[in-house]
Amino acid sequence: MERKFYLVLIITCLFFIPLSPTFFHSNDMQIIDDRIKHTQGQDNGSSTSINITEIGPFESSVETFVAPNNGTEFPVLYLKESFHIDAILSQSNGQSVGDKCLNIYLDPQDNIRPISSINTSASDGMIEWFSGNPSQNPSLRGVETTGGKLEGFRILRVAYEPTEDLSNYGGCGEDSSDTLNGSNMDIVVLVRNRVDIRVSQSWSYVDENGLSGGELVIGEVVLLRDRLDLAIENEKVSFQCQYYSYSEEWVTELVINSTTNEQGIAVFEWEFEGRTCEGQPCPGVWRIIAHYQGSMFFAPFQDNISFELQYIQPVKSDSNVVDAGSEDENWDTAMDIVEISALIISLISLLLYLVFRDKEKDSDLDELAEKIVSKQKFIEEKENTLTKPSGIPQSQEQIPTMETHDNGLKQDLEDARKNVTIVQNITYNIQDSSIVGDMNTGINSDTE
Repeated sequence: MERKFYLVLIITCLFFIPLSPTFFHSNDMQIIDDRIKHTQGQDNGSSTSINITEIGPFESSVETFVAPNNGTEFPVLYLKESFHIDAILSQSNGQSVGDKCLNIYLDPQDNIRPISSINTSASDGMIEWFSGNPSQNPSLRGVETTGGKLEGFRILRVAYEPTEDLSNYGGCGEDSSDTLNGSNMDIVVLVRNRVDIRVSQSWSYVDENGLSGGELVIGEVVLLRDRLDLAIENEKVSFQCQYYSYSEEWVTELVINSTTNEQGIAVFEWEFEGRTCEGQPCPGVWRIIAHYQGSMFFAPFQDNISFELQYIQPVKSDSNVVDAGSEDENWDTAMDIVEISALIISLISLLLYLVFRDKEKDSDLDELAEKIVSKQKFIEEKENTLTKPSGIPQSQEQIPTMETHDNGLKQDLEDARKNVTIVQNITYNIQDSSIVGDMNTGINSDTE
């Protein structure tokens, strides 16, 4: 009866004993509802165990990624790059096991062949393996693509397998003399890709190619996987619009975010603001920086791409120059018409004046001719009178008077000749002016 009581008591107590979540263990990586469980291998009852102490890119770097949903840390490696592993092989009692060959796998669920192998140190049972060391890894292969896998979560395994002969595949040979059982450790690593940004449409506007304000600026970059030149889709690229202030510092006014398309292209559009920066005057020097901050599967881009945009004074466009030229031509044509009209009116006025003047000159000449004729008649009469004897003394007395009249007549004739010469010169000038006017009229008509 007492035995039954104790048995019931023991069974009842078992229901109240909490079981540890690590009591049941799985060697597989489980991804359920985007929750990634980090699983480490155990010796499964064998007399040895492996503990991976460090994993990282290159020979000594260490990077980790913290899962945002549960805070789990994952070592980070980079695709197509070298990496290193530090581990130790020990017995179940904690004593290290030296001079034993360990196989190294990447994605063992897909690749049954190890990528390399290494012996533990005889003194402390540790390994320090680097994929870029040709003596440790003759193939020098780092993190490679597996079954089309690029970036993402992978399993890295370090295994002690004394019963397996993998010497033909770059692994360890069989160790049948050893009494120790095999063991392995799996660890989930995050394989990232480094990126490269290339400019497909530049947004540089400096010196004589500067902008005057209000122009639309368009720029494009391509986001690619480094070492593979494959486009990266659905990643955010930011374009920071900064202006140089009078305090001699760059100030960010606007950030434009753009998502890459299936060709990896990110585009931005921005209207150049010239010398107005956030509503205030500024020197008019801008720059736009293309920046990629990275994501879970892609590393940040270290070298930002930046181009300057400078303000220049606006210049007249070709259309404005053509309009101004046509306006000048129209004005010149109008002025030519006015000048020609004024010249014609002046010539007509001059001709009318000269005609009127000629009429007056003709009347003066007629009057002068009549005077000459009358004088000639008077002289003839005097000569007839002198031929008579009785009239000789009287004629001698009148000789001075006649000479005076004769001199006066000669002076009148000389004045008449001068007047005729003046009239002829005026007439020639009128004719020359008419010819010049006709020539100018023909030239101006040809110009029109």
